[in-house]
Amino acid sequence: MEQYNTLANDGQSALIEKKSRFLGFAVRLQSTAAAESHLAGLRKTYADANHVVFAYRMLLPEQYSRFSDDGEPKGTAGPPLMDALTGAGLYHAGLFVVRYFGGTKLGTGGLVRAYGKCASLALEAAGICTQTRVRRYQVTVGYDMGERVQDGLQRSGFVISQVQFLAQVSFQVAVPLARVENFESQILDLSAGQADVLQLDDSYLPMAKEATIKGTNPA
Repeated sequence: MEQYNTLANDGQSALIEKKSRFLGFAVRLQSTAAAESHLAGLRKTYADANHVVFAYRMLLPEQYSRFSDDGEPKGTAGPPLMDALTGAGLYHAGLFVVRYFGGTKLGTGGLVRAYGKCASLALEAAGICTQTRVRRYQVTVGYDMGERVQDGLQRSGFVISQVQFLAQVSFQVAVPLARVENFESQILDLSAGQADVLQLDDSYLPMAKEATIKGTNPA
């Protein structure tokens, strides 16, 4: 998968329905272990709550998802949270909702709406970003062309980092997999074939959509 959506930040929400209080948490997660650890932390922090409902989705190292109604009527709590995650196409993200019962039953429809709304508000607070699979390269060039090569790559939307000025200019470039051939062609032209290019590894990074579009047809 070359891209996936995830949370830009962690987010929180609060909602009161017929005196029941709902506290929502949208959380960035790197692993199932992190999800279970966060769940355990919430259960400890809100030990006096009636329910701690959750849903989370992972992509790496393999796709995995889990949710729980935590004692609420079946299908009224965990599934609305999972629907919010899948509807936004989110991975490595979790939704957790703590409920304090207010004394008035909401009914199955009311529970679905309340949990779904609390989850949506938490997602809205967190925001969404796109993680793009990139290939990282280490580029080394002489001082006479270092600025020209970096400027040309940046104008094309490539992300440059870890610039070092030693015997020569060295920096790393993050290249979306779909643009590897484009990068190789540009680095060859910009450096007149004199750049030393070392392929490092593949990873996922947040990439601005504007930069990717801009780099498709470099000026």
